[in-house]
Amino acid sequence: MQPNEVKAAVGHFLDLAVNGRGSEAANIASLEVALDMLAWVQQVAQPTGEPDETEYPEPPGQDYSMMRMLVAAQYPSFGPYPVATADETEPITQCDAIDDLTTIAHHLYGIAWRFQNTSEPYALHVFRHGYRTTWRSHLRALQGYLQTHHTERL
Repeated sequence: MQPNEVKAAVGHFLDLAVNGRGSEAANIASLEVALDMLAWVQQVAQPTGEPDETEYPEPPGQDYSMMRMLVAAQYPSFGPYPVATADETEPITQCDAIDDLTTIAHHLYGIAWRFQNTSEPYALHVFRHGYRTTWRSHLRALQGYLQTHHTERL
């Protein structure tokens, strides 16, 4: 796996989240592919070297509400959905598909910035770490949401 493949998957998702593909049906079909690409590429992405000890700057701040507004425009039918939890005392929780997409886009924006402004090994490290600790649950929940709520459009 080359870093360029990770960059392509990240860029594809961000472009889809912000610009869409036209109709919501086309956006949903492309989203399914984009989520699968991200899930696959994180499994095979290997840093080209160890992240160095450089203290890299953080990406510039971004307006979460603006990102959410852009994402929501591409997926107007998306909204809250129930998800089973591992906690037996609270077996169902409410999630929000737009929040899931926005959270992933927010993290991937930072990855795209790091590819341009830090080292590739560092960007790949942050990509994989972020997946494992933050946005994996959002990605997997969205895949289930699409399967359950939008199969007629795929």
